[in-house]
Amino acid sequence: MATTPRNPRSKSGNKPAVAAPTGVIPVYDSALMQERRQRILDETRRVIEENGIESLSMRELSKRANVAQRTLYNAFGSKDRLVGLVIQETYLTQLSRMKFATAPDTMEGVIERLARVCMHFGRKRNYLKAVMDLYFAPTVHRDTITMMRELSYGNSRPWLLQLEQRREISPFLSREQIEGDMTDLAFSVMRKWAIGDIGVARMADEAVRGFLVLAAGATTGEAQARALRTLALRKRRAAGPATAVEAAGMADMAGVE
Repeated sequence: MATTPRNPRSKSGNKPAVAAPTGVIPVYDSALMQERRQRILDETRRVIEENGIESLSMRELSKRANVAQRTLYNAFGSKDRLVGLVIQETYLTQLSRMKFATAPDTMEGVIERLARVCMHFGRKRNYLKAVMDLYFAPTVHRDTITMMRELSYGNSRPWLLQLEQRREISPFLSREQIEGDMTDLAFSVMRKWAIGDIGVARMADEAVRGFLVLAAGATTGEAQARALRTLALRKRRAAGPATAVEAAGMADMAGVE
């Protein structure tokens, strides 16, 4: 789920500006309306962090944000789209605060960002569980799913674009197919965490291993050789998590962002 994307700021300068999902007509075009919209997003985030997505009702949210319930639907279209925008804003804000030791267009950069994101958001149980509940819900609008997948694509896309230029992507696959497969795998691993099958460190470790396995099969040349070498190194260190995951955990535990 994470390269460091461009992060436009809102007029207040405190949070990233978040566009309405496709198909939702923006109704806030004044400073007052923008402030009201941000207040709704902030209150939604607080409810999710406090009690999870299950307790989020539009009626209660309208009271907490001090707006009419009709305003919520006019601005965001549905509860799912509202939650999706909160997920997007929270993710991009946190990502913009993280400092990474590796470049986003390298294999090491993908691994570091993937591990750090898993370790950080794995400690925010209600947030990550909301991501999983929304993503795997059978009736969520396609625009919301697309928005969430785009967040994940951002992790591997700079690296894959480099490989595309160097012609190190398998001739049997497209870059878009690989992005999709890597995203499907990442969400599947996070789902295992959400239902309690694995812990946070195991989630990060499995996400990194899955990425490397896909990378080894979807690339050629030096990229494939590097993925295979990294997998071999991980096997030799089978007694503990991979170095990248270990480092990501220590950085987050120490409050490094």
